[in-house]
Amino acid sequence: MEATAELIKAIETNQKKTVELLISLSPELASSTLSSGLSTLLLASYYRHQEMVDLLLKNLVQIDLHEASAIGQTGLVDELLDCNPFSVDAFSADGFTPLGYACYFNHYDTAKLLIHCGADVNLASDNDFKVAPIHSAVACNSVEITNLLISNNANVNVMQALGATPLHTAAHNGNHQLVSILLKAGADKHARMNDGRTPLEMALEKKYKELETFLV
Repeated sequence: MEATAELIKAIETNQKKTVELLISLSPELASSTLSSGLSTLLLASYYRHQEMVDLLLKNLVQIDLHEASAIGQTGLVDELLDCNPFSVDAFSADGFTPLGYACYFNHYDTAKLLIHCGADVNLASDNDFKVAPIHSAVACNSVEITNLLISNNANVNVMQALGATPLHTAAHNGNHQLVSILLKAGADKHARMNDGRTPLEMALEKKYKELETFLV
């Protein structure tokens, strides 16, 4: 347990040498999980520590559908879905779908395959965030995946926790292109979050005054 905790801390703080040493002493640590059930591989992915992801992969015998989707191993995703097609919309330990991961980590080919295999483009995460795939795509500023989701009937006005729509996020990020794409697809520029804020107010809070023309 102590070694697992040390490994988790080393991954979070991006201490590659420590992770290498711990795994060299106990290779099974690469397969360990947090108390929440989240794998160390997904933890490293969340922290965007690619070297950690690569290191853990070298010491893992196998990875599951959620992990494969999060790191963009499209070929493996295809194989895993072929073995168990009904897992395409399964929730991970922290409540996300394979498509949600592919969108959040900006893996277009993986997202495209998952949709082709029947993934629900409007299925929100099974946790307090209630994040739909399009929220994740917009959050990571992926024009390509956002367009992919819209072309497959994603709801552009879907609300996540606190009532935020994809347009709120795009405005908050100052992403002109995504704001334009979402508006063209029918996004409501007057939508209000639970606290009453509109996409325009989100943009102005971040001083993206140039978005005012699109959002008034």
